[in-house]
Amino acid sequence: MPLLRRAAILLTVLLGADFALGQGAIAKIGKRAPEFEFKDTETKEIKFSLEKLRGRIILFYCWRTSNAESLEVMARMHEIDSKYRERGVRIVGVCPEPKDKMEKTLNEKGIGFFHDNIWQAALFQLAFGSMSHPEVVLIDPYGILVWRGHPLDNLEQRLEDIIEHTPPRSGDKEWLAAQLRAAERLSAQGDYGRAYWTAKQVLDFTDESAPEHGSAEGAMKQIEEAGKARIPAALEAERAGDIKKAAELLADISVRMPKTDLAKAVDNEIGRMSGDRDLKVEIRKAVNNVRGQVLLDEAAMYEEAGLFDRAVEIARNIVEDEETYAETDALTQAAAALERFKNDPKVRARVAERRAAEQYARWLDLGDRFAKAGLSELAREHYDKVIQAAADSKWGKRAAERAERLPKAEANTGAQKPSGG
Repeated sequence: MPLLRRAAILLTVLLGADFALGQGAIAKIGKRAPEFEFKDTETKEIKFSLEKLRGRIILFYCWRTSNAESLEVMARMHEIDSKYRERGVRIVGVCPEPKDKMEKTLNEKGIGFFHDNIWQAALFQLAFGSMSHPEVVLIDPYGILVWRGHPLDNLEQRLEDIIEHTPPRSGDKEWLAAQLRAAERLSAQGDYGRAYWTAKQVLDFTDESAPEHGSAEGAMKQIEEAGKARIPAALEAERAGDIKKAAELLADISVRMPKTDLAKAVDNEIGRMSGDRDLKVEIRKAVNNVRGQVLLDEAAMYEEAGLFDRAVEIARNIVEDEETYAETDALTQAAAALERFKNDPKVRARVAERRAAEQYARWLDLGDRFAKAGLSELAREHYDKVIQAAADSKWGKRAAERAERLPKAEANTGAQKPSGG
């Protein structure tokens, strides 16, 4: 193979693994996906946002009306949608063309629409890079871009790996039920803010058709009603001179129950109290503490999922922001969490194990891309890395199977093998 063509193929493979051609800072594999929101240009309605589907695996299916393969693979995407939706996977159709053209083609071909669709996808392309068609982009339940490639390239296996590696909460019935029980218990203890926040996780992680969604919605209404007792309790504490308690009672509702009628009433009281200098200081401290506690609750969710790097990042951000979190319990707890992450051998072992698995997956994916591009020597090199590091693991067994399918190594023709990888 001519050296220039070989180099061009190598560049394409590497770009496909980590980057995509386009303008600006484009999302990289293994990094947090860019915040993305799509509005209907006519109605200005938000049709899609990553935040809307938090807690789910998001599969963006990039297609276009003039691409025959895109339309052929569409049926397969609907099969995957039916198979994996209840397990927490949501497919989003992405078409670069106008809405009317997209709809006309789907209707003429008798192809069903996905639950979520994006059209005139220039903003998507800016965020995630140039799209080939068909192409798939996978985002894990915690907003991390984990893969980009052809939809027939071991897609179901990749979904199974993500489900195993970072189980989507929206598809975990036991976890959802446990969250609802926890919300009920916290409410009974008078911890209304945390109870509401806990129930809202269930609401956010489930579709409206899910029974857990309705249960969470009902629980949130009950918690908000019970939480009304906080206002007279705070006023009584204020009259008694216990301004710290008054501030804490109100701050919890204000931060953890935003946009509710109760939070609006609480914010009115906070505004009134802030006219007193001493109360204002206590309220600010209490609000910052609850904000820190919310972040630590999120860190606990990451830790539970084994995503210690992200939990550490949250705790470190709190510790480094001493000006905001000075003299708060959140600061003390964040510092203690960092110390535990640093010194607990079980945590260190789990971090090392997860990082190793991510590296094996990356080597395997690069091997697959090189094999598809006809660069068998480079493909074998990456498969061998996995086999040597973890022969008995699922990654090692997959690498061995794929290495076996490669053409037998040819005699050295003197061609220069590109470095790196």
